Amino acid sequence: MRKINLFLIIFGFLHLLAFKGFSQSSVCLNDTIYLELPAFRGNIQWQESTDSLNWTDISGANYQPFAFPAVETKFYRAVITEGSCYPIYSDVRKIIVLGLPQNVSATATPNPVCEGSSLVLSGSGLGATTWSWSGPNGFTSTVQNPEISSVTTAASGIYTLT
Repeated sequence: MRKINLFLIIFGFLHLLAFKGFSQSSVCLNDTIYLELPAFRGNIQWQESTDSLNWTDISGANYQPFAFPAVETKFYRAVITEGSCYPIYSDVRKIIVLGLPQNVSATATPNPVCEGSSLVLSGSGLGATTWSWSGPNGFTSTVQNPEISSVTTAASGIYTLT
C-alpha cells in the first residue's frame, strides 16, 4: 500500500499542511473546515472516524475542497481510487472541535406552572459559554436562566436550549 505524503486542510484562510503520519488541529465550534488533497490522480472519497480505527465514507464527500461545519471532534482521511488499482489512503488528521459543552441540561421550574406565576428556565453545561432559549409564543432569550413572569396559557409548550 502506498501513502500520500501531503494532506491539506484549510480553516477559513489558514492553511495547515501535514507531512506523513498522524497530526491534529483545533477549530472552534461551527467553523468551516475545508478538506483538500493537493495532488492526486483518480477518484477521491473523504472518510471520517471517531476512533481512527473504524472508518466510514462521508456522504457526498467525493470532491474537493470539501467544506463542512465543525460540530464534533473526529479523524479524517482521503481514499483515492483509480480503475482496478488498490485504494491509496492519505495521512490521518484529527480535528478537535473546541467549545463543545458537556453534560448539557435544561429544566423548567415549577413544572407544571400555574397561570399568573413565574416560570424559571435553567440551563447548565460544562464548557457552555452562550445560551439560546426558544419557546412558545415567540419566546427567546440569551440568558442562562431566564424567568418568565406572570405566565399565561400562551406560554405552555416546549422550551429548547441550544
